[in-house]
Order: sequence, then structure tokens, then C-alpha cells
Amino acid sequence: MQRLVKDGTPVEVAVLALLTLVGAASSALAVVAPVSDNAPVTLQASFSVLGIVMAGTILAFGPRVTRPVVHALLVVDVLLISLLVATSVTERGMMVSALVYVWVAVSVALFFTPHVVRRYATLITVSCGVALLFARSEADVTIWVLVSATVWVPAIVISRLSQRLLAQAHHDTLTGLLNRNGFLEAAERERAIATRRGAPVMVAVIDLDGFKVVNDRGGHAAGDRLLVELSSLWRFALRPSDLLARYGGDEFVLLLPDTTPEAAELVHRRLVAAHPSPWTWGQATWDLGEDLSACIARADAQLYAAKAAVEVVPPLPPVVLEHPLEGLGRDEDVVVRPGSA
Repeated sequence: MQRLVKDGTPVEVAVLALLTLVGAASSALAVVAPVSDNAPVTLQASFSVLGIVMAGTILAFGPRVTRPVVHALLVVDVLLISLLVATSVTERGMMVSALVYVWVAVSVALFFTPHVVRRYATLITVSCGVALLFARSEADVTIWVLVSATVWVPAIVISRLSQRLLAQAHHDTLTGLLNRNGFLEAAERERAIATRRGAPVMVAVIDLDGFKVVNDRGGHAAGDRLLVELSSLWRFALRPSDLLARYGGDEFVLLLPDTTPEAAELVHRRLVAAHPSPWTWGQATWDLGEDLSACIARADAQLYAAKAAVEVVPPLPPVVLEHPLEGLGRDEDVVVRPGSA
């Protein structure tokens, strides 16, 4: 499994291949040690061969297996399990076959959203009910209720736990924004969508100015409040498709899909207007085929160039006028500009 994932195969695809192999092995075991003399050995052998072929195909295509293909294969697995349930000649064989539903439900709960999990649980419940109606062995509603409960309960519980862990792994606990890992994963998905559409993508890096002073004067609680306020107001000022993440400390990174450099400047102005706290911005176009880290590095370089361009002008020495009020009207103001003589 680890080797497959390192080679670029998505985790859910690797798990699907493993699940299919386990199903094939179970069918092969049923052929070697049938539960009864009337067991459908030929059908079990066919399922074993089919499972091995499916698993081999999944492993061969690995990284190229898309989500729709995964869903199609999972549906096929559910239908094959239902066929095994319907052709079981004993109640024991029926229950053993029906337990494979749980494997499918658990694997779906680990990798998909709760509403997708509920759809699969509904499919399994309906398929199992139909299989029991046409089963060769006698079956009553008790078996259907037991199988359905065994599928629904762990699927829902595991799905919620998985989503909670995923949220904790991909989001910053203080601001609720994406963290570094969550941003990198979401940004790659947006890059793939933009590539198919031929749309530009901008990446911006934001660094707060004087954040250490805020912490020194008001403590870390004041700094945390500032980060939370900025995050909330910036999210409100951005589009739903924009990705804002806390990249670390007082540094943020922003991905703007379908955005030109000119449009990114408009976003910059909206963020400036959202909160008076000072910060510096650097942006770069994410070029096609460029690694995201390289694009962020270019935006970061622009940010530090912008910081370096801000010159700290020392205060001018006092000017002693021989006649201080000479040439000034009563209602005029004296304006001293940095750098003026």
C-alpha cells in the first residue's frame, strides 16, 4: 500500500485494489472449502478470477484511475456481492457473503463525504433487500435489518470521524483557514481545473507588518485576535472559489483561480479596505507546468522586494528661522514632507 501511494496512486484507489483482492481471495477460499455440497462453486471461481483481473487492472493504471472510475468499480462490487447473496444455498453462506458489504461501506466512509457515504449505504440496503427476495436459501426480514444496520452504523460513525480528522489535518485551528498541507492539496486541484479551462491562476503571499510589536505590547492573545479578525474579514472579501491559507505565523498565502494580474490588484485593494492593519503583498502568476513551491517563492521574492522598497526616513533636524512668521498667513499650515528641503 505504501509503495503504491509513493508511486502516485491515490489512497482510495490502492484501498479499492486491496478490497478487490480480498474479495477474490474470499471467493477462492469458498471454492476450496465450500460451505455445502450445493454451493455455487463455479460462480465463486468466476468471481475470484474477475476480482484478480479487476485488482490487476486497478494497480496497472494506478495514478490514472479517476474518481468516477472508482465509483463505478465500487458499484460493481456491490452488485457482485448482491449476486453472491442471492445465489447462496445456505443461511451461513448468505451471511458470510453479506458481510463483504461492510468492507465496501467502511472503505467508502474513509475517503468520501458523508452524503456520498449515505448514497452507498442506501445502494447496499436496496441491493441486499433485492438479493434476499430472490435468494435460493430461505431468508426473512431479520437478516436484511441486521445487514443494513451493520452497514449504516459503522459507515456513518467512521465517515464523521474521518471528516473531523481531515478538517483538523487541513485547517488551522486558530483561524479556521486552510493550513499549509490543506492549501497545497486544494491548490493542485484548482490548478488541474484551470488547466482544463485554460484559465490563469494567481498566487499571492501576505506578510503582516509589525506583528511582533502587536505581540510585545498586547501579548500573544492580542496577536491571535488580530489573526482571527483578519482571517474573518478577508474571507468575507474574497470569492468562494479563492483559497486563503495561513501558511505559518503571520504569513498567509492566497490562490486566485481564473484571475489576471490586473484583477489580482483589485483583490489586493479589497483586502486593504477590509482591515486597517498594515501588511505587505507579493504576487505571481502560476505558470502552466510550474511547481507550486516555485510560484510561491516568486511571490515571496516580490513581497520582500516591496518591504525593502519602503524607506525609513530619519526625522529632519529642527530648522531655526530668523523670522519664523515671515511670509506666512494667519490661517496657513506648515507642512513638512520627508525629503523636502
